Amino acid sequence: EETIYYWMMGIAALLIYMILASLFESFSAPLIILCTLPTAIIGSCWALVLSDTGLTQQEGPMALLGFIVLLGIAVNNGIMLIDAINTLRSEHGFRRERAVLTAGRSRVRPILMTSATTLLGVMPLALKFGGDYEIWPPFAITVFGGLTVSMVSTLIFIPVVYMGLDQVKEWLVQIGTVGIILASLITIGCVYGVDTFYQSLLWTTLSVLPIWFAWLTFFWILGRIRQSRESAKQHFGEVTAIQLRNLTKIYGAPGKFKQEWLRFQRRDERVTDGTWASTPTVRDTFWWKLPLLGLIGYLHTYFEDAVWIYLLGLITWAIMGKLVSDILLLTRLRITSIWVRRLGIWVLPLAFLAFVHLRLKLLSVTLATLSFYLLINLVKLLVNRVRVGKVDLENLEGRLSGAKGLVYRSAVGVPLLGLPKPEFRALGGVDLEIERGMFGLLGPNGAGKTTMMRIICQVLMPSYGSVVVNGRNMLHEKGLQGVIGYLPQHFGLYDHMSAFDYLEYRALLEGFNDGAQRRHRVSECLEQVNLDDRKDDLIGSFSGGMKQRVGIAQTLLHLPQIIVVDEPTAGLDPLERIRFRNLLARFSQDHIVIFSTHIVEDISGSCNKLAVLNNGQVIYTGQPQDMLNLAKGRVWEAVVSEEMFDKMEVDLEMITHVRTPGGIRARFLSQSAVANALPSEPNLEDAYLYLLRHGSLSC
Repeated sequence: EETIYYWMMGIAALLIYMILASLFESFSAPLIILCTLPTAIIGSCWALVLSDTGLTQQEGPMALLGFIVLLGIAVNNGIMLIDAINTLRSEHGFRRERAVLTAGRSRVRPILMTSATTLLGVMPLALKFGGDYEIWPPFAITVFGGLTVSMVSTLIFIPVVYMGLDQVKEWLVQIGTVGIILASLITIGCVYGVDTFYQSLLWTTLSVLPIWFAWLTFFWILGRIRQSRESAKQHFGEVTAIQLRNLTKIYGAPGKFKQEWLRFQRRDERVTDGTWASTPTVRDTFWWKLPLLGLIGYLHTYFEDAVWIYLLGLITWAIMGKLVSDILLLTRLRITSIWVRRLGIWVLPLAFLAFVHLRLKLLSVTLATLSFYLLINLVKLLVNRVRVGKVDLENLEGRLSGAKGLVYRSAVGVPLLGLPKPEFRALGGVDLEIERGMFGLLGPNGAGKTTMMRIICQVLMPSYGSVVVNGRNMLHEKGLQGVIGYLPQHFGLYDHMSAFDYLEYRALLEGFNDGAQRRHRVSECLEQVNLDDRKDDLIGSFSGGMKQRVGIAQTLLHLPQIIVVDEPTAGLDPLERIRFRNLLARFSQDHIVIFSTHIVEDISGSCNKLAVLNNGQVIYTGQPQDMLNLAKGRVWEAVVSEEMFDKMEVDLEMITHVRTPGGIRARFLSQSAVANALPSEPNLEDAYLYLLRHGSLSC
């Protein structure tokens, strides 16, 4: 008898869940919709507390009736939003982020109108006039508070929960049925142990989800390790070329969700035509603010509670600011910006402070509001000084430069008010086709070479574009890691281990479980890089070039068809560089070797095709000999005096100069002959410098 009501409520909730699940044909959609109920109940409780409405014997049943009515209204808003999201994804092919934002934008007006009409309808019932038989205020206050909070939470909370559950479903698919069953069985055993130890229903209930998710994470990690091992041993077929299509990488760029949100902002900017909004648009938004302002004015005469007076004052301030802006747009009054700024910054805020002080008569609230407003404007002022360039955070001067830097950096980092992180375009629409052989990627430091290498090796994801191998996009395939061997610019080795032991350890991680096969493979790799005679020596005793060869041997363990090396000769002496280039050239006979460097000599004698990258864009792609032809007739040599050289150094693009007994022998770039200069046969370095300074898209 004591639990019968709980069973009745549970059965009712189960029936509601079944109906929603059958309508949406989804197990997760009802959970998302029902998430609006807790926020609605919280809003109702807030309204009851703020209005000093007690749940007495007379008021309690009416408040409960308000709860019941509220449930249907709050759920209805969630149903409209989820239905719009599902329609956009299933019928129009929208991706998740775009569907959520588009549905939110399209359903915000119906949700607000439905909620607003209901709120306005119950508002007269919520007002207390001191009568002896007022039974409706508890009902109306419960609906009013719950629907207000639920209306906002539906537009914010449901999209977040929807995206979160959708990502959780993808995560569970990755774990697999076996992993989910094992994690669930282990969780049951752990929860039983917690219940036995604590003898508490509260702790037992709280422990279920954390334990379950912890074991799911464990099996997900095991699955990822297994996938990486299988992909390392997977035979992908013969790879003859890699195609880079519109490869773009922007560091600091907004994520997918923010990108979709910015689409709506850009559309609004187009509607407003840059500076002045179109008159019909402003007129439509202007007229509905007038009755809203009248309603707020009436509520000012009714409420006596300090909290409500303060909130109504804030709402009035916001509406008045928008009305002034709309009037300026409608009348096309091009008042000087300084007067509009004074009206927005001083007149309306001072009027709000005077209103709050006169109504509440609380000096502490007035001072706190004034301090907060001044602090916000101070942050805006400091941020604007940094934005327009009046303050350089990297070059602050004076005795208090440290303190000033701390203040300015704190202001810049304030959410919503501070400066957004700057975007940096490392790659901008790179299109390349890399065929079998030795492909050189040449460019200065910061040109985007390392970013491009990491994208090809799936270490980074591009902002846009694709990497296509055998007709498949490598960025969306999970079993292609074994095709690529990557030697980054900086990599770590265990100096206390011998070369053979280290490679055997790496082979074990790669999935070579058979001991004899593993040792045979390690010996083959050491022989390929000419280290078989030093295999038992400690890596710490090796030279820089020998350590690079150990890194190459490591990339060769799983027999990759594509070898990517990033700045491999940096810091090596000339002899080691020659050995390393010859080693890569030998591998390129039956592999695709992508060789990234900023040293021209590494490219000239080993690569049969190259690309020059500068500022994230390909300015040349082709054969080295064809690249030489770009600088023919533009390289000159002359022996000049020091006075003449000083003038030439300013006016011409100098390559090299050497002091000789007869003067200074200068080598420079020029479109035509200068003074007594003689034409010189260009080398690859001359052509490279010409490309960096003048640019070319020749192929």
